[in-house]
Amino acid sequence: MLFVKKLFTLLSVILLYVALTSANYRKPTDRIRRTRRAHMKEIGEEFKKSIIDNTIMKRDIRNVEDESIESVVTCNVLVLGAGMAGVSAARRLSDKGVEDVVVVEGSDRIGGRVKGVEFGGTHVEVGANWVHFSNMDESSFNSIEHYVKEAALNYSSDDFEDYVFRYKGKDVTEEADELYERFEEAIDRTIELSDRKWRNNEPDINYRVALALGDWRPVTPIEKAIEFYDFDYGFGDEPSDTGLKNNANDYSEQVKDDMFIADQRGYSKIIKDIANKLPLIEGQNLHLHKYVTEIRYNENGDHPIKVTAKDTLSGKVHIYRAKWTIMTFSIGVLESDFVRFVPTLPAWKEEVIYMFKMVRYIKIYVKFPSNITAFWDDNQYIQYVDPHTRGRYQLWQNLEARGKHYPRGTNILLCTITGNNWERVSTLGKEQIKLEMYEVMKDMYGDKAVMPEDILIPDWHTNPLFFGSYSNWPIGVSAEVHRNLAAPVGHLYMAGEACSTQFSGTLNGADESGNQTAEELYTCMVEGWCEDVPEAGYGYGNDMCVHESKFGS
Repeated sequence: MLFVKKLFTLLSVILLYVALTSANYRKPTDRIRRTRRAHMKEIGEEFKKSIIDNTIMKRDIRNVEDESIESVVTCNVLVLGAGMAGVSAARRLSDKGVEDVVVVEGSDRIGGRVKGVEFGGTHVEVGANWVHFSNMDESSFNSIEHYVKEAALNYSSDDFEDYVFRYKGKDVTEEADELYERFEEAIDRTIELSDRKWRNNEPDINYRVALALGDWRPVTPIEKAIEFYDFDYGFGDEPSDTGLKNNANDYSEQVKDDMFIADQRGYSKIIKDIANKLPLIEGQNLHLHKYVTEIRYNENGDHPIKVTAKDTLSGKVHIYRAKWTIMTFSIGVLESDFVRFVPTLPAWKEEVIYMFKMVRYIKIYVKFPSNITAFWDDNQYIQYVDPHTRGRYQLWQNLEARGKHYPRGTNILLCTITGNNWERVSTLGKEQIKLEMYEVMKDMYGDKAVMPEDILIPDWHTNPLFFGSYSNWPIGVSAEVHRNLAAPVGHLYMAGEACSTQFSGTLNGADESGNQTAEELYTCMVEGWCEDVPEAGYGYGNDMCVHESKFGS
């Protein structure tokens, strides 16, 4: 009896030790998840207005066994997401001769973060709006430019130099231009510093530090305003939250002006055109309104991927079984815990996901009464210099400036909110935002200013299909560690703008990533050569090796 008691005590100690060490191991991730869940609770009211059935918003995803299964679809390759990355991946696999590819999309449309709506009597883009040429030289091919020209979309070149700066009601553009020379000299020094760090394998620093080392330390409101326009507007984030080494090339390599898309058919036409060439047919190889809640990627049998999704209209459960899967979810969705992975994703995959973030960037369209004459400057970019707060309601885009984008009399301005300013604005009601915008207009134009008639605020940051606009490459993520984002976990592959090494945060990056991932999957499933990710992931003292597939085709 004494022996049994001692044995029981010993086992209790062992079990207690295991529980404590397990808890310590999971603590950082659990803390992140608790923070995310708290955030989800705060914006719960917004979810009720979203396109997703409110039952799906609950963090505790019920087991599918507790619900009736509406359908089970079995396929060769399952593509999750019908944005640019997902549609491009499906197209590339089709071009390679891969059959039985099914695309699952949570919303009611193709396009992802490329979306147009009607507002103020015209078509406006609430998501992606430009074709970007950063990180490109004269020999670079921009697939998005090709698609735009192939679709004959209306666009105009945008060098971002048609601007005016207004401070306390006065035009201070000349003063801003003089300060710009100092800022551009500092940018040149940051490029040199980045090159040196790459050559000498030095650690990364944030862009705020790099600018300070380049002798740029903004103090005056105008200095802060030109930095905000040149940096925050492009990156969607502040210098202190942006890494130097992987972002400096955005300044050093761009040989063409960006293209601003303004077409009544919508920017998403280029993605729909790709889908039509497959073709993707709703109800056959395209399944809309299916919000993914769980991904099991290590099941037994010939179809090791099992995806559970709920129909956002009926709430019924649909099961997808696949040999291979390409997942194109945004970083925001992956960080939200709204999709459950079984087993949990490897630590090297989760770590890089949580290191990235979605930028705080939102476009607010502002409609003024149609019976007024435009009281604002006839420049494409109107910069409001707030005397106290950096970037507050600063970025105004005149969509009918010089007749470039929209007809005269449309009376719509586009105000872009980024960074900490969005954190504050997101807590305000529509009428309060309109009132604050009116005060800004009065500060710039005096009694000529008129109260906005209506505003349109997209829901990218609260929509559970996106949870943000696009990703930003943060400080501390090396190019090697970044490879963990797209690296496959068994038969589960990943693509999207965040996975692009050169063009993250852009539509071009999403297209490149979708095509590249499809190529890698094809090489693995058909030719038997698969990426063998190091056990600890990339960037931890291991080199990538490629060997004959363990999985077969």
